[in-house]
Amino acid sequence: MENLLKINDVIFPNTDMGYDVSYYDEVNVYKSESGEKTIEVIRKDICSISIKYEGLLEERITELCNVIKPLNEVEFYNPIKNKVEIKSMKADTNRIALGKICFKDGIKAWSLSFKLEEM
Repeated sequence: MENLLKINDVIFPNTDMGYDVSYYDEVNVYKSESGEKTIEVIRKDICSISIKYEGLLEERITELCNVIKPLNEVEFYNPIKNKVEIKSMKADTNRIALGKICFKDGIKAWSLSFKLEEM
């Protein structure tokens, strides 16, 4: 496996801090007039990716954050299927989390985490 993640033709660094691929179903749950609970499956097998980095330099953080858009073409390694897949995925760009790891001797290191969901 060469790369875990490529977003909009930019290869993201591999990480040991957190790379999670999961699937979920979008459902609508409601009660009918007779009081019976109904579960309606709207969409099955929606892919979600969460990723976390630590210790990235400020320049790299800026570059990666500028790549992530509300709508993205994502190539990713899917450990569930043991293959690389390509999907259109959305990112909530207001929820990209950055954290200061180290500011020492002019070096600024940051953590970065974000989530992508299949459209």
